[in-house]
Amino acid sequence: MAQPSSSTDTTIRGQHSTPTLAAHKHVPHVHFVMLDFDVSAGRDTAKLSSDIVAILEKCSALQLDSSTATMELGAGAWLQILSSKSSGNSATVKGVEGFVTVDLHLTLAAEQHPPQEQVLTGLKEALAQCCGSSKQAMQARASSTLYPPVVRGGAFNAIVPTTDGLMIQYDFDKLVFHEQSKYQDVKIYHSNQFGNMLLLDDDPNLAESDLSYTQAILGSGRYNYKGKSVLVLGGGDGGILNEVLKLEPANVIMLEIDEVVVTAATKYLRGICGSSMDQLTGDNYEVRLTDCIPELDTMIANGDKFDFVINDLTAIPVTHAVEGSDWDFLKLVLSKAVAVLQADGKYITQGNSVNMPKALAQYEGVISSLEPKMSFSKEPICVPSFHEMWMFYTVEFASE
Repeated sequence: MAQPSSSTDTTIRGQHSTPTLAAHKHVPHVHFVMLDFDVSAGRDTAKLSSDIVAILEKCSALQLDSSTATMELGAGAWLQILSSKSSGNSATVKGVEGFVTVDLHLTLAAEQHPPQEQVLTGLKEALAQCCGSSKQAMQARASSTLYPPVVRGGAFNAIVPTTDGLMIQYDFDKLVFHEQSKYQDVKIYHSNQFGNMLLLDDDPNLAESDLSYTQAILGSGRYNYKGKSVLVLGGGDGGILNEVLKLEPANVIMLEIDEVVVTAATKYLRGICGSSMDQLTGDNYEVRLTDCIPELDTMIANGDKFDFVINDLTAIPVTHAVEGSDWDFLKLVLSKAVAVLQADGKYITQGNSVNMPKALAQYEGVISSLEPKMSFSKEPICVPSFHEMWMFYTVEFASE
């Protein structure tokens, strides 16, 4: 589903300013940031703890200026505590064999902002390099009287932030598939309530429970696909292809860049794709394992037109401004998709979380700026495994 991107313009999931975090800004509170690191074999504990303390004290945003000696806890575990004489901030560093946790307790006064995401990104990278880590995780969670247990450093990471910064610990009980493809990290976990669930670069994409997503990106039953031509951009999980073929279209072309996703879906996401991708071609459909951009260019050159273009490549970026490579890609796809759309055709796409109104408004501004003029409608849908309401858009040529 998600288009691979090397962009650093998009803010960190769960660390940017969101309505969830903003709800606490008017009162004093503690911003709790957790970081986990694997540690290279053979690292000297004393040297490692000393290096970590030095990195934390060097980060001016944390204002940490005092630390305890490393405390040996037994069973190979050790602990170090850092604090501030002025800011009220503190940090605990705990190590066990092959693993280190760093917990930052940042005391924020009313209207005081936590460190910017760039600061935390730099801190994470410095600590990862120090530890020789191959796996890092940085999460944020809102304050509460009593927290449920959080599993860290287990067999796999079950904690995934929602787009608006809520920390979800999924009920994953097994990692059923994992492969680093040419384009992205592909994981499929099993969840007792959601079935098998696809994550691309650790971003939730779709679970077997999420028929509502697929129905919404096809228009929630409002449109007649019988005898129509359909172009699907992305959709490697096979959900769109599986459902649209039931609606008797004349022909469907699906463009998916990542063969690993398609192959994994046919084996582990049968509740999503059914048998639709067991063969890549059929009487009225074709799955092309290729980059959609050159394919769209060829279609434009040939004058090809479609009644429906379904964009399942990537969500609307969450950024401070409508700029950067993610937005460039989104606008490029939108312009090329419109160019292959019939005069009475419809372009349907996912948006983003309903809790990210700024990002949605930015996208609506992009649509409104298109030439020729386009109109749009939108629909919020609850997608079970996302744990949030998700917005979907239908875009079509504006009437004269």
